[in-house]
Amino acid sequence: MDLYDEFAGEGRSTSAGPVTAGPGRVTVDTHSDFHVCVTLETYTRRPPVETKGWDDVVEVGYASRSGEMSLRTA
Repeated sequence: MDLYDEFAGEGRSTSAGPVTAGPGRVTVDTHSDFHVCVTLETYTRRPPVETKGWDDVVEVGYASRSGEMSLRTA
């Protein structure tokens, strides 16, 4: 699965499977019994597609005004 957020730099929301991204937020919706790996990497251009070892891979863009990102449970 090669999902890429083409609207990341435009301040528009996008959705890719269980992941929704919009200005200042990324939401991952899963069942409480599932384990999810979230990786944050920075690139100046489209990142390489790396799916080896994963059943599903989703990439979305995220623009941080502060330069920081934090994770929390809902």
